[in-house]
Amino acid sequence: MPHNDDTRYHIAIIGGGVAGLGAALEASRWGFETVLLEKGTLCQATSANSLRIIHGGFRYLQTLNLHRVRKSLKAKQELLEKYPQIVRPLACVMPLKKRGLKSRAPVRAASLLYNLLHYWETGTAAANRSLTSSEVDRKVRLLSGRAPHGALLWYDAHLIDPQRLCHLLRQEAVQHGAEILEGANVTNITRKRGGFELSYSIEAASKTVAADVVINAAGPWIDQVSRLTDWDNLRPSRRWCLAFNIIVPRILEEEYAVACEAAGQDGKNRLFFVTRRGRETSIGTGYLPFDGDPALAAISEQEIQDFVAAFNSAFKEQLAIEDVAGIEIGVLPLAEKTGASLQLVGDEQIFDNQGFIEILSTKYTTFMPQAREVLLKASKYLKSRA
Repeated sequence: MPHNDDTRYHIAIIGGGVAGLGAALEASRWGFETVLLEKGTLCQATSANSLRIIHGGFRYLQTLNLHRVRKSLKAKQELLEKYPQIVRPLACVMPLKKRGLKSRAPVRAASLLYNLLHYWETGTAAANRSLTSSEVDRKVRLLSGRAPHGALLWYDAHLIDPQRLCHLLRQEAVQHGAEILEGANVTNITRKRGGFELSYSIEAASKTVAADVVINAAGPWIDQVSRLTDWDNLRPSRRWCLAFNIIVPRILEEEYAVACEAAGQDGKNRLFFVTRRGRETSIGTGYLPFDGDPALAAISEQEIQDFVAAFNSAFKEQLAIEDVAGIEIGVLPLAEKTGASLQLVGDEQIFDNQGFIEILSTKYTTFMPQAREVLLKASKYLKSRA
């Protein structure tokens, strides 16, 4: 569909995290004239502060969510093949329990099923299996003496450099014709006949842009963007939580990423995931309720102390608060549930209000298939207005 005005686009995307960049890349690949408006810098905030694990979906077998398993493992394989320089296989280990779904027999059965699904969906072999306690003691220093019932060995992937991925996504989107604007703060969204008009400020100048479809990929600012519209938004505000990881400036485990559950002094049951990053180690992830400004998200010293104390109860390696060299903080959506434990939104949620499309997601892994789902929704409006 030709445009006479160079400020008119098929698709305007608000938010330059990995969800927004993925959508911009996919839209430009499909041949749609695309502009992305990011009020700050691309891939900051939550996109820069994730644990960097690309999940292959094995854990979703616990709830027999085969759709999510298949989607995750295909997304993981796509990233491994497309970005091998920065997305690499990651061997992960977690102690087994004596009884229950995480004991040896159920895990062995789940591993066989997952290996079959992996080959069926990707044409490549997976090698998920159980380790004996003696194997764990020999191979995994961090779990030595902590896995009396053996452990599960499975393979996810590790995003080595999120900023490099951001650069590659931006570069490819621009090569396909997308326009990417940083420092572009959207201030108003008006529904016009046949599309939308967006007002934004950039470098102290006020500008407008027209688009047939708007994609709100603003992450924890998604509600703020929705309130900029000139129509009634009946959807209630979302609920959020802080997600944080700590960085320790030494290697706690050389070869494996290690997962382990423990109850902290606050009574909360935590799942720790310990992953090497070069000469450092990342440990995640802690979750806390949050209802403030995402730009002001912060973790108190007491919350860090509680996190470290719970870690010390799970592992032979002991940390002191002084060992914490850095903290990564993101803001993630909570599911619409009540209760003592925090339940994150699982699969992405995509809401379509007559061409104003919102993305609510928590997973780095599936940002590319998520982008394709968004574009399928967007394309029906573009075809009708062609």
